[in-house]
Amino acid sequence: MMLSALSTLAAPAEHEISSLPGWGGPLPSRMYSGYIDVGAAAKQPMPMHVHYVFIEKEEQLDAGADPTILWTNGGPGASSMFGLLAELGPLLLNENSLSTPDFKRTGVPTLFSNPHAWTRLGSVVMFDWPPPVGFSYCADPSGAGTSCGDWDDERMAAVQYAALKGWFDLFPERRSKPLFLTGESYAGIYVPKLAQQILDHRDPDVYPQLRGFAVGDGCLGTESGICGGDKPWWNLLFLYGHGQISTLLWESILRECGEQHLKFGTGESPAGCSAALARVGGAASCDLSDNLLLLGTVSGTVSLGVRSDGSVGGLAARLGLGAKEVGGALNDYACGGGDAQSVWTNQSS
Repeated sequence: MMLSALSTLAAPAEHEISSLPGWGGPLPSRMYSGYIDVGAAAKQPMPMHVHYVFIEKEEQLDAGADPTILWTNGGPGASSMFGLLAELGPLLLNENSLSTPDFKRTGVPTLFSNPHAWTRLGSVVMFDWPPPVGFSYCADPSGAGTSCGDWDDERMAAVQYAALKGWFDLFPERRSKPLFLTGESYAGIYVPKLAQQILDHRDPDVYPQLRGFAVGDGCLGTESGICGGDKPWWNLLFLYGHGQISTLLWESILRECGEQHLKFGTGESPAGCSAALARVGGAASCDLSDNLLLLGTVSGTVSLGVRSDGSVGGLAARLGLGAKEVGGALNDYACGGGDAQSVWTNQSS
């Protein structure tokens, strides 16, 4: 009881969330949201304010195991709020959030309980980084809140580490808990770079807690060719592996385009490549933007564009019934809720 009381007192009370729009019941656990000032700590030329959300573990499972799970989306430029509200948080938004009676009455998207929330396993903290991603911003006197300068992976890593260390200062009780770094997409760069920062600094407030990291659908570097959906190799591989295009067509595409061009889009598009890719549109009936499900009962077309620079563009899936074209394919978020999140995060306070 004494330790629990001390932990509660350590958390910043002014950052605690008492309720959320679109959710009428009690919150599943304590939640906090606020800003961490990182400009000076990260040796940046301007003040920077990184937004965080921290959600304590729900109590229905083993109370003795309560690791800190850091989550980050990638992009670069994607808000981690997206993953929190579409994938792993205790309360989610999805396509149904905009069709409930409550939404029709209030205009506020409805939140739904997530039975698979990561907060059933530990306490989750997410960051919007680098500024000005999400709700994070800069305070350069000569510019707007979005005037944060150019970014590269090294500058980003310094800001990440400063934000994490600043968060531990806000929640010192978490210094005794195991720390796991997780993320998706360009977090394949963010997460290892943050881990490297932790190992290099060896700060006693951060370093001893690091236990490991995990990345899903990760960008592993430009040479790997899987840092985004702008080249069709992985999308074609998905379609072929799921029986959506024939072996004859697959072999024709490889012969006409070449694996390196499909992966990296280097040089001029080989003669015959565009025609081979165009044949995919009449053969595939899989909408990659709809939860990665094979929609055998829905007829659809898939277009593989060729950019003006000659490189092969991204795969965009199109369903019938007026569904809009979705760019980015496998690198887009497949869980739905994007429209609901746009409405929800822009609610007036």
